[in-house]
Amino acid sequence: MDNTLLIWPIERGTRAVQVVVLHHVLPDGSRHWDLLVARDVAEGSPLWSVRCHERPDTAAVGTLLALTRTPDHDAKWLDGKRREVSGGRGVAEQIARGLLAIGAHGTAIVQWEDGRTSIWRLAGEQLMTLDD
Repeated sequence: MDNTLLIWPIERGTRAVQVVVLHHVLPDGSRHWDLLVARDVAEGSPLWSVRCHERPDTAAVGTLLALTRTPDHDAKWLDGKRREVSGGRGVAEQIARGLLAIGAHGTAIVQWEDGRTSIWRLAGEQLMTLDD
């Protein structure tokens, strides 16, 4: 997929949408994290997806994470179940869940279910973690 300019799948002023982080372990033992964001509040809509080689929800402020845009994922990944990935591509498990809204200057503000908050900005093919 074309990675030159990543943009969040929702606009500022729209209601917060679900966001999850999946830990994906491939058959060869390698791993990555998938950041999945609902495109709207309607249930069942496809999930915008990027692959991260570091866990995005626990990255320290000031970290730049390389992202790879991946095809949209099925909304079933919001249910929190650990499951086999199609095509024999390993196992994925949800490790974080929250709500994402777009704030000033296109920043994403994520309120995680466990009470943490993440503030992110997309910069080309990277996710930058910001301080509130």
